[in-house]
Amino acid sequence: MIVYGSYAMKYWYPEFRLPKDIDIVQLDKDDHDIELLSKLKQENLPIEIKEAAFFYPLEDETYNSILSPEGMLAVRISHAMYDLYWEKAIEDIIFLQRKNVSYDLRSVKLLRKGWKKVHKGVREQMNMNLPPEIFFNSNIQRYYNHDDLHELIKTDKIPAFQKILRDNVSVAVSRDKFENLSFEEKLATVLEEVCVLACERHFDKSVKAAYRHSLKDFITRMTSGWYNIFILENIDYLWNYNNDNMFSIMEKVMIHLRTEFSKKQDG
Repeated sequence: MIVYGSYAMKYWYPEFRLPKDIDIVQLDKDDHDIELLSKLKQENLPIEIKEAAFFYPLEDETYNSILSPEGMLAVRISHAMYDLYWEKAIEDIIFLQRKNVSYDLRSVKLLRKGWKKVHKGVREQMNMNLPPEIFFNSNIQRYYNHDDLHELIKTDKIPAFQKILRDNVSVAVSRDKFENLSFEEKLATVLEEVCVLACERHFDKSVKAAYRHSLKDFITRMTSGWYNIFILENIDYLWNYNNDNMFSIMEKVMIHLRTEFSKKQDG
């Protein structure tokens, strides 16, 4: 049995928020520790037990059956690609990263295989092999061309996303091209796309709210695999991003889009 979640976090970090329950994973139906359960019942908290064999990579990352901080970070990163208790997951990831906690990438990948089965159908499958004019032709009413927004928001001579496109046909990205970028350029590929999405889809909100909403959408709907993990590895910076110059540009764009929206409504 593996005790994880907020109870495990509180065990390692007394300053962490108070847990509302105790989450336990059984690796199989026979994984039952009566002594552990008796001890935990003394906490007077609801105990939730789930069977999840795919947690086996974490079996050796426990102390007295309490999942280690490294194990908890792997769990949170593995699950943060789903819009399920998402804000709590991000809060915990940032908390652990600020404690300089590391994680095992192999564990994250194995956990994600398990979550994929558990949450089958929860996450929309994005087809990155589509050309831009089809990929971005969603139900979103657009008042500005997507690529033109990238030109307005770019932080370099060319929009960052163009540096990592696999080809000139689809929106799929190349990992090789990505790895050849500087760290700042890698971050820019995320920031620029999120800022464009914020203007395009959430111009009715404040800049900061639109940005955060789009970052969440980018993580939980539009990215996966190594790129998604890169974003989560840098979520503290990205979630708390606050660039006055960028936000000023976004505000001007959003004001223009609100005006165009009003014209459409009145017309």
